[in-house]
Order: sequence, then C-alpha cells, then structure tokens
Amino acid sequence: KLRKNSKLLSNKILSKAGGRELMGWLGFESKDEIEPKIELRKLPNEKERLEAAIMWINSYKPRDKDAELSIRLPNGTSIRAGFSKHETIRDVLNYVERFHAPSLTGNIILSISRPLRKFESDDDLNLSLAQAALLPRAALLAIHADTQIRLSAAEQAAEEARRQALKEQAQARREQDEKERKLRQDKLNRKRDLIQQRADALRHFSSDREDKNERTEREKQRRLHSLHQQQFEEEEAEAKLLSYHQHNSQQDQDDLFSS
Repeated sequence: KLRKNSKLLSNKILSKAGGRELMGWLGFESKDEIEPKIELRKLPNEKERLEAAIMWINSYKPRDKDAELSIRLPNGTSIRAGFSKHETIRDVLNYVERFHAPSLTGNIILSISRPLRKFESDDDLNLSLAQAALLPRAALLAIHADTQIRLSAAEQAAEEARRQALKEQAQARREQDEKERKLRQDKLNRKRDLIQQRADALRHFSSDREDKNERTEREKQRRLHSLHQQQFEEEEAEAKLLSYHQHNSQQDQDDLFSS
C-alpha cells in the first residue's frame, strides 16, 4: 500500500504525464479510507510489469532529455517519455515493446502520420532521433505492421515529395562522401610523392657527395704521382749533371798529366 498524499510518490510518478495511467496499468487502485491510500492488486506478470515501470521511471526525464515523445498505442492509450537525441528509433520501439508487452499482440512498428512514414527497415530503425527529425517533440503511432494508413491526395503528394527529397539528400551525401574520399586520397598521394622526392633527393645528394669525394681522391693521387715523377726527374737530372762534371774533371786531369 502507498499513501496517495506522499510527496515522493506525487513528485516522482503522479505529477508526470502518464503517471496515473502507469499506476493503474501496474495494478494499483485508489481507495478512500480515513487516510487515502493506493493499494496494489494481484495481477499476472507482476515482475515484468514492475521491471517495465522501473524502466519508465528511469527513462522519463523530459527536462534532461532532447526529445519528448508522445506514443499512441494500438489500444488507443498514449504514453509520453523522454529520450536523448543520440538514441535511435529502435531504442524507442524496444521501450514500447518492453513497457507495454503484456497489452500488445503481433508485430508492432512505429510511424508518424504527418508526413506519413513507417519505421520498418533496419536503416529506419538505426536512425537517431535527431536524424529522424523528432526533436524536440513529436507524436508517434505504435501500429501493427499490416495496418494501412489512408492518405488524402494532397498528403500522398507531400509524402512522395518528402521521399524524393530524402533520396536526393542521400544521393547528395553519397556524392559529398565520394568527393571527400577523393580529396583525402589525393592528399595522401601528394604526401607519398613528397616523401619519395625527399628520399630521391637524399639518395642523389649522397651519390653526388661520394662522386665528388672519389674525384677529389683521384686528383690527389694524380698530383702526388706527378710530384713524385717530377722529383724523380730532378734527381735523375742532378745525377747526370754530377756524372758529367765528374767526367769533365777526370778528363782535365788526364790532359794535365799527359802534357
């Protein structure tokens, strides 16, 4: 049993949109006694209902969330809950199925009526609430997958125009992605070419330096050889000159003795 005038109960649940319906769905009923109380009835699947209620309480924080969604169920009741803009349509569907699983039968999908759109495919379910344009508030329908929604001619034309616009947007995104991919590839190729040019320049510089050193060493050897050759020739000339002087001196001596 819970006290109806409990501030905690009132602030956390009863004051929230859909809070009283939640308490009724969980099996609580109001009894007017000396002190008004809310008493829990015995209902099947109590554990699942309580787990779903905890999930509802934890998720319903519209002031802290980016999107406040009103979801109309197949039985006509409506629920409200808050979600982050990064959460997906699949997250909302899982919330609806888990919270209201005992009252739903068959395959349930989410849709919006204006403009008409059913979130059926994996691509649709993986859209974030921001991508699906459901911010900051939106009304959704939880319907059976085989439910047909009738549209007027004007609504059909608007829906067709919306679908065409989505296709054009998707094509534009693909073209932009391809353009960016090519730009990144060109930038990568230019960077690779620059690295190759630097490597080639370093290799050529090293080769030129080795050639220069080799030429310098050859010139040094040539000059040294030339110096040795010149020194040898000078020594040979001096030896010849000395021999010539010695020969002339001996000749003079011989001529002196013979006279």
